[in-house]
Amino acid sequence: MIHRLRGAWNAGRLSKARTEAFSDGVFSIAATLLVLDIRFPKLPESAGTAGLAAGLLSVLPNALAYVLSFAVVCIYWVNHHQLLMLVERVTRGLLWLNGLFLMLLAFIAFPTALIGEHPFQPLAASVYGIVMALIGLAYHLLHSYILRTPGVIPEAAAERLRSGARLPEFSGALLYGGSAAIAWASPVAAIVLYFAIAIAFIFPHALGFAKAEGAE
Repeated sequence: MIHRLRGAWNAGRLSKARTEAFSDGVFSIAATLLVLDIRFPKLPESAGTAGLAAGLLSVLPNALAYVLSFAVVCIYWVNHHQLLMLVERVTRGLLWLNGLFLMLLAFIAFPTALIGEHPFQPLAASVYGIVMALIGLAYHLLHSYILRTPGVIPEAAAERLRSGARLPEFSGALLYGGSAAIAWASPVAAIVLYFAIAIAFIFPHALGFAKAEGAE
């Protein structure tokens, strides 16, 4: 029974073009939704420069949350794009794991709005980290499936990906999960860590988290 279910899960030669198109559509929507929570407060006509400055300052947390989450979406888009470029056979398992990842990624607007509105609340900072950890775990499941399922990508490419990383595949989920726990002691420290994690994954080669292309 288990063998038959596994066979059905790994079966199929489905459309890679439609998989990429659907994925890019979800990425675009997820990125666009983030900006909708940056709303300038209504000010009376009598509000002068000081009032305008205060209004701009009030939206700063939302703007910073937007920058952080947009960076996260871009990080996943770059890695997802590079990963799917290697795919030669799209299976049902790949489609469903990709769908799980995209479902969680599209949810990113909620914790972004939450942490933007309540940046000093431990629960808000922790929820952000938990959602990021779930997104990271879902991407790890997709990444791991693609690397370990025979015929999905060339074996040489899978081996190169496995040997190229110096951090575990699920390191993002672990880092965000740890930061979510730290949020209960210091929400500000957790937010700083969220930015640091994003920077680390934008520049993994410079920080020594991955081997440079062509490095031994």
